[in-house]
Amino acid sequence: MTPEAITAIVTGLVALIGSIAALITSRINAEHSATKIELDELRRRIDDLKQELEEERNSNDKLRAQITAAEDSVVAAAAEKRELKIQIETMKEEIASRDRQIKQQDATIKK
Repeated sequence: MTPEAITAIVTGLVALIGSIAALITSRINAEHSATKIELDELRRRIDDLKQELEEERNSNDKLRAQITAAEDSVVAAAAEKRELKIQIETMKEEIASRDRQIKQQDATIKK
């Protein structure tokens, strides 16, 4: 083999190795690019989920406020009911007292 042939073969091998290295680099860049796109999509999805979570929290806060208001209303209604029962009992006692007075007056008139 002549030195020119050896140089050509070595140059060809170096070119082949360079081409393989370029292909490997290209593939790694392509995978990295795909990974960046996937990461961007995941970041957007995370942002969407954070927004949905915030909306749910706000909604839950509003519902809690409504529940608290309803509970307060029930407590107030129960207190009013107790007060009305007391008033009814008082009125029953007054009516019974008046009935006794009327009976006494009737008995007095009949004598």
